[in-house]
Order: sequence, then C-alpha cells, then structure tokens
Amino acid sequence: MKNRLLFLLLLSAILITSCSTFKIDIDGQQEKVKNWKSLVVLEVLISPPDAPLFPLIDAGIYKGNFNDIYGEINVLHEKNADSVVKHLGHLFEQYSKSKILYGESLFAIFSPENLKKYDIKTYSLILDNENFPKIPLPKYAKNFFDFSGESSPTDYFGNKNLNLIKPRLKKICELLNVDGLLIVTFSVPTISVGMFGINGDRLLNGELLFFDNDGNNICSGEIRSEKSTGKAGDLTNYEFLFFEYYRLTNLFLRKLYLGEEPIK
Repeated sequence: MKNRLLFLLLLSAILITSCSTFKIDIDGQQEKVKNWKSLVVLEVLISPPDAPLFPLIDAGIYKGNFNDIYGEINVLHEKNADSVVKHLGHLFEQYSKSKILYGESLFAIFSPENLKKYDIKTYSLILDNENFPKIPLPKYAKNFFDFSGESSPTDYFGNKNLNLIKPRLKKICELLNVDGLLIVTFSVPTISVGMFGINGDRLLNGELLFFDNDGNNICSGEIRSEKSTGKAGDLTNYEFLFFEYYRLTNLFLRKLYLGEEPIK
C-alpha cells in the first residue's frame, strides 16, 4: 500500500512539473535480454486501479462515484486476461529472435509431475482488496507468487521480494530450460482528482521485469500512457486507457529490439 501511495504522489508531482506523462523506458542489461535464445512470458498481471486519498473530501466523492463501475472493471479485466498474454507473446515472436514460451504451450509443461519434481509451488490469485479481491487468471496459466496480504500484485515485486522469489524463478528456468523470463504488471490508476471529485486524471502504467535463469532481475521496463481526464464513473475513459496496453507494449518491444524511439 505504501508503494502505491508513493507512486501516486510521484505521478502527481510529474503532472505539476510536466505536460506529458507518456513514457517508454528500459533500464538494465538490454543487450543480454536481446541475445537470449529462449524467453518465457511467465505472467501478465492486471492490477486493480488505485485512486488518491487526498484532497480528502474531493477524493472521497470521486471514490464514491468510482465504486459504481468496479463490477464492470472486473468484467473488463477478466475478458482480457487471455488476450494481454497472447498479444505480448505474439509481439516477442515478431520482434525477437528468441524462442518464446507462453500461453497454452507453456501451461502444458507445468504439469503436476514437473512442478513436484522441481518443487515449484503455485498459489491462488486472491488479494487483500475488498473491491478487487482476485486477479483474473488466463485460461492457460499458473500463478507462482503468494499475493495474500497484498492489495495489488504491483506491490509484491518490489525490492523486498526480489531475493525471496529468486530461487523460485531459477527453478522455473531449470524446468523450462530457458535463458530468462518476463513478469508484467499493469494498471489504470487515477493519479489526481479535480475539484468536488467530479473528474480525475487517469493513465495506464505498466512494469516489465526480466529475470535471467539464475533468478536475477537484470532488466526492467516501464510503459506509461498520456493522462486522460474523465468522470469517476466513466467506464469508457477507463477502457480507453486500459487498451493502451496493447499499443504501448508494441512501442516498448520496438524500442527494445529495433532501437526505435517511440512516438506518443
């Protein structure tokens, strides 16, 4: 929760000092990732949307109206749980020279026998979040992380857990015999609330974490859309930003593999 509040505060500061929130960024051993012979798209996790707590009265009114579309947002997430994985897998196949494992072909390898042999545990996708209690799971997917006690999977992949999950990721790479793997989280937070809580500024924000076959996080990426102002209960505005995931991940991989600087 502290990480997410800090994120919202930082983005609010960006809004004050900059007209643009758009960002496609890569940090770390990019060349090593590009030269992998094999890569796994392990999980693509759709995180619940956040909203500011301040200004107190305005934020409270905004959240009250935002509550009205929580059910529809959950349905949107569930409907797209498969396509966000397939889309990313197809992009890697298009731009990289690596062998890409994802979706159904990956799911088939994670048999109970193989998971037991390598002592790899799976977990439910239950969150400590009353409005979004469960992360949608694609049809052909397993979850290897314990999000119980977390209100969002984005919080889980902070520095505090990287050492914890390192041995687990190494085992997964050994089972799959791959050079590395990718974990993605993204969400559509509201980063600021207007006067009387009528409107809010939202954007899409995502993180792409690349791990080598020893479980080390050697490269990270960030995708961020331009902000968009909409009413709290405006599902169309939320959907527009949610679907920016497809465009921004394409721009990210074009930058990673082709060296292209993205155009907003």
